[in-house]
Amino acid sequence: MMKARFLTLESYSPLSRNIVFAAGIALFSGLAMAQEGSSTKELEKNLEEQRIALQEAISNRESTAAKVEEVKGSIAEAEERRAKIEEELKSLCEEQESLKEGSYDECMSSLES
Repeated sequence: MMKARFLTLESYSPLSRNIVFAAGIALFSGLAMAQEGSSTKELEKNLEEQRIALQEAISNRESTAAKVEEVKGSIAEAEERRAKIEEELKSLCEEQESLKEGSYDECMSSLES
């Protein structure tokens, strides 16, 4: 037996939910205006304002996504630098161990601090 799966607003990111919400508001406000007997020009103006707001939301989303990727790249670079430093420290601790037996564990403990 297959279980039905439905997409809910909770399955989207907060930004996506905001975009869907804004689109819904635009649709319903346009319908409400049409029912109130608004002129075609007023409806077109409202629709254009909603398009502009939606485009701004999409642009903000793309900008945010680009910033997220930039931060992820910075984190990856920092992790690479840390791994390189850890390898260098390990090598130095091994070298120190060869000169002074029993010092390896104490040396490596500085890595954990």
